[in-house]
Amino acid sequence: MLQLVLLILVTLTTLTQSQKCKFPKQDMSVCDRGFLAFSPQRFIQERKFDASEFQLLGVPGHGSEGVWMYESRENPGEPVTVKSKFGESGEESYKEEEDEEYPHNYNLHIQPDKLIPGKYIYVSESGSSCTFFVY
Repeated sequence: MLQLVLLILVTLTTLTQSQKCKFPKQDMSVCDRGFLAFSPQRFIQERKFDASEFQLLGVPGHGSEGVWMYESRENPGEPVTVKSKFGESGEESYKEEEDEEYPHNYNLHIQPDKLIPGKYIYVSESGSSCTFFVY
């Protein structure tokens, strides 16, 4: 009886150790260290706030200029700049605030009737990024 219990325990331990899922880095966290995103996951028909306004804050070490990118669900892994995808419908802005903790304020506004599902990604010159998911 003891041998059977030990056999079951060893089998279960072996199975649980071999069934580990690995996720890509970008699926583990929405933003790299140093960024704070407001509502990083949203629906187009959001009622609590304006889904077409994207706001991102950065700590003092993440004040470099960057670019907003868009990645569609139909072409994953092929991001394009927001300017090339949305033209005049997308407005990017940057403000430096007096806040000690998050002095960098990155904003993106897409006209509500032009907002489409996909990933909206801010990529800084240093390579750090933050992703907003729109469904």
